[in-house]
Amino acid sequence: VQLDDYILYVGRLDSYGTASSHAANMAGVAAVLCYYFKWWGTPWVLVAIITGLARVYVGVHYPSQVLLGYLCGLLSALIVIRTWGAFVKTREVSGAE
Repeated sequence: VQLDDYILYVGRLDSYGTASSHAANMAGVAAVLCYYFKWWGTPWVLVAIITGLARVYVGVHYPSQVLLGYLCGLLSALIVIRTWGAFVKTREVSGAE
């Protein structure tokens, strides 16, 4: 048994692909946590950066795809933050607790 039998080699990308969903998810989580919990969310920023670097390092995404993923994640986080704010405001106005 050789070590090469256990190593998975990732080939070159043959398409332009799309945004990295891993990067998008981590950027979205980081943005929401930083917004609501201030500096307690900053470790998630590091996780998001490492995730993006790892996707490029293993050869499954180009840097532009990771950056697009970050952008998609931040946009999604903005939508979540605004939607939650509108929901809370509506509940305060209606007097529901």
